[in-house]
Amino acid sequence: MNVLRSIVTLLSICSAFAAVPAGAQAPQVYVISGLEDYTPYTKHILELTWKGREVSGWLKPLLGDKTPPIAVRGDNYEDGKLSLVIVTSPSQRINFVKSARSGTIRWETPSTSDKSVMFSRPITGDWSEAALTLAEHECGPMYGMVGVEFTPATMAEVERKLPKELLDLKVSEYGADPAKRVEIPFRQVIKEELSPPKNADATPQVPARGMAVPIGSELYMVKTLRASGLVKSANLGAAGCGGADRSYFVVKRNLFFADGSFSRDKFVSFVDAGLPQILGTDDKNRKWESRIAEPVIKTVSVPPHTTAYRMKVYAASRVTRREDGFWDRFQLTLEPNENVDNGKDEYTVVVTVERLKIAKQSTARIPSDEWFTKDLEESAEASVTAAIAKGFTALSNGWCAVEREGKMLCDRKQEVSR
Repeated sequence: MNVLRSIVTLLSICSAFAAVPAGAQAPQVYVISGLEDYTPYTKHILELTWKGREVSGWLKPLLGDKTPPIAVRGDNYEDGKLSLVIVTSPSQRINFVKSARSGTIRWETPSTSDKSVMFSRPITGDWSEAALTLAEHECGPMYGMVGVEFTPATMAEVERKLPKELLDLKVSEYGADPAKRVEIPFRQVIKEELSPPKNADATPQVPARGMAVPIGSELYMVKTLRASGLVKSANLGAAGCGGADRSYFVVKRNLFFADGSFSRDKFVSFVDAGLPQILGTDDKNRKWESRIAEPVIKTVSVPPHTTAYRMKVYAASRVTRREDGFWDRFQLTLEPNENVDNGKDEYTVVVTVERLKIAKQSTARIPSDEWFTKDLEESAEASVTAAIAKGFTALSNGWCAVEREGKMLCDRKQEVSR
């Protein structure tokens, strides 16, 4: 829709569709994707009011973006079918078909349409703040990466408009070799972006459009940058399609929050109580020894100050990979985050499994570290990740998403059990 941006300001004052029809229900808030050239982002907010066949409302930018809204109107002419008009000049009419899957109500353009547009909302409840603020790219990550495009400014303006805790936040180049990764304060990234080196061949240590950031900091970072007026855009970053890999489980938000704030104690207690249950019993209900060692608990330095919990884990391969005859040892990191697909009452925990080694299972006891000599490939680490995500999902009655190279190992459509 190439005309949207050019006329958005004029039509934002259109009042013909502003009023809610008498007797209509309260507006429902959807996230819509597939509309081009309205804002710098790939998603927008669609607020609709339904009264019989009559539909009215507004197309709005993601939270924090200053693009004016556009009026919309529609005709729910048949159950499960909607014709929606975006009131531009000329108006844009799009037809949608309704479906329900993966915990959401979806309205999508038919497969025969020359456009691919979809809007959705949770079947129960509302979208989270992250869902209404952040937009993932088609092949980009849903967490852990932020991309920023700055407007011209001085560092004095930056220091005045951005909080010190954000400027001090340590970031690194996304996708960099972990052995060579360099973490620098976000302040330094901004400085290099606003005053690039005179040498044309020089590259910044951390490109502003491809920053790896602490999981749990993305929403605060994007909100703060958009509010500052210093950026053309701030959002989740774009990466190669490998960045679309994901591994997390989702639980009720109140498991980790107390009085509106993230509780480190509640999160750590949740993990400490659940992980031994997951690792101690296999799919045939047999009991196994497991061990957790070298725990490291680190709080993210910006709101909501979530907690990354990292540990070394020893467990039976029958539990972690459904393979008999081995003990597994690996590094496990659990990082809470408000994700782009969370409902308002949900919270995500990102699961990362690394450095998987195995030892031959000669006894019922876990051997010492020198017996763990063989490294396994990423596909085996993905299996362990899925087992842990499914285990926490089953214990907390939540849902999970573990995807590697396009293959779903755990998703919210499955009936999850340990």
